[in-house]
Amino acid sequence: MTLPVSTPCWFDSSEAGAPTLNNAAGSLLEVLRSCLINGFGAVSVTSIVVASGVATVTAATHGFSAAYGKLVLIEGAPVSELNGRKRISNVLTNTFTFPAPGVADGTYTGTISAKRAPLGWSETHTGTNIAIVGSTAPEAKPNSLRVDDSGSASMSRWLCIPTASITDINTYSGQAPSNAQVAGGAYVQKGHVNNATAKAWAVVGDDRGFYLITEMNTSPLQFGINWFGDIESFYEADAGSTLLATQSNTTVAGSTSWGLVSGAAPQTSPSFNAGLYAPRGVLVSEDQPIYQAVLGVPGSTAQSGSSTFQNPAVYANPVVHDITYVLSAGPCVRGRLPGYAWLLANQAGVPFVAREVVTVGSKVFLCVPSRSGNTPSMHFIRLDGWR
Repeated sequence: MTLPVSTPCWFDSSEAGAPTLNNAAGSLLEVLRSCLINGFGAVSVTSIVVASGVATVTAATHGFSAAYGKLVLIEGAPVSELNGRKRISNVLTNTFTFPAPGVADGTYTGTISAKRAPLGWSETHTGTNIAIVGSTAPEAKPNSLRVDDSGSASMSRWLCIPTASITDINTYSGQAPSNAQVAGGAYVQKGHVNNATAKAWAVVGDDRGFYLITEMNTSPLQFGINWFGDIESFYEADAGSTLLATQSNTTVAGSTSWGLVSGAAPQTSPSFNAGLYAPRGVLVSEDQPIYQAVLGVPGSTAQSGSSTFQNPAVYANPVVHDITYVLSAGPCVRGRLPGYAWLLANQAGVPFVAREVVTVGSKVFLCVPSRSGNTPSMHFIRLDGWR
């Protein structure tokens, strides 16, 4: 059974073959290339044995994980149904399995390989530690991401650019943020310390958008959460409904929210000037880069980033809200942010580990601790389907 590229997939720095993220020029760009375009951790497959609709893959010391959402790409198998993106299980040191309905029982060999399945994006323009990448999905909005990772420091610069305006890596127009908003592009931090030490990271995405999660604190482990990609717009033909959620400055201080969290609020007034941008607004008159914000489900007395949180007795059945609205400056409710969820609890005392996969009812989430101002907060990203 092959999963489509619209199936959310996630990656993290602890995996075999994962690239290192640090202050070296190009390190963040290599993380993105590996997760969005190339995959990583490639191994040779000795054989695939199919029995009663289950394929058992033999690949010496493959290093893959059976964690939900860590998909594997099989290539080169002699039967097409055995190739493609697979959700694996029964993982041992040298073997793993995946469903193979309709494939005849037998042993399949050849020049077969397996690697972590990339999200299916493409790199359209390339420079020295600079790249422009974009979705290959036919239904994707006509906007691309420019990543400038040329500096040897803990900071990269991101721009959302209308694809049609791009001539080459340095020639384009209509970028968000505009130079008037943040000259040179929004900031995405590679880590909380500017040194060569490897930083923890994760990427969660599909063929139309992704979250980049980077280590911003070690005690406790907390992350900045960044996003690029299409939202689920409530407006027909909303060509500008691509959201860039980053930072508008270089602050790393503990009293500051990082990335997407800085422009978000579960139930309070969100900020329209905190690193969230779209290439244009909803109205025809808003044909220019515009600030955005996100707002979670209101009405609770316990929220991410608040001083109150759920009684630990109910953590076995946590209240997780995965309806997060994108607001366009004006303001108007523009659409929904795919997969982003709020745990209605302060991080303090929450018995979830960073990058832990948890099931809540019928939904599966990745736990991402972050910070809302001075207060630790817990955020979730859904893994079982976005759109």
